[in-house]
Amino acid sequence: MAGVAFDNAELARQLADMREQQSAISRVLRAVARSAGIQPVLDEVRDACERLCGADYGALYLLEHGLLHVVAHHTDAEGAEWDRQHPHALDRTTAAGRAALTREPVHIPDIRDDPEYVYGGPTEYYQSLIGVPIMVEDDLIGVVVLVRTEPEPFSDDHVTLVETFADQAAIAITNA
Repeated sequence: MAGVAFDNAELARQLADMREQQSAISRVLRAVARSAGIQPVLDEVRDACERLCGADYGALYLLEHGLLHVVAHHTDAEGAEWDRQHPHALDRTTAAGRAALTREPVHIPDIRDDPEYVYGGPTEYYQSLIGVPIMVEDDLIGVVVLVRTEPEPFSDDHVTLVETFADQAAIAITNA
């Protein structure tokens, strides 16, 4: 009997998760439809990714002149200012740069255990992160990055969700 109760509770949790995902997708699509510019869409994509993946902070970067510039963020004020003043290179030193370089999702479960991670800004407010490229066909146009304050890995389902929202961002950006 306990197994049936557990199964029912798990099904209810999965249904609630799916409803939240559907709601987030609808909010992004509404932002695209009514948008008076691209910024509300970028903010909604970043917010949806952060909320659905249980991230503490998130940022969305766009590729301009060979560097990743932060355009939508919810982060520590000092980190946000650092990112505005120091666009990310397409290299392995940050999650954004690494995702852009490899054009694949990047997961760093604990930045303290990754010798290649040498972000120059403040790192005391996070430990785990993922970066997912925003692509249009084979062209990189940006990256979504999510972070957690504790070294808590993101799941494969989280990466898949961020890829879905990165695809929505790509559509909105190319149509803007």
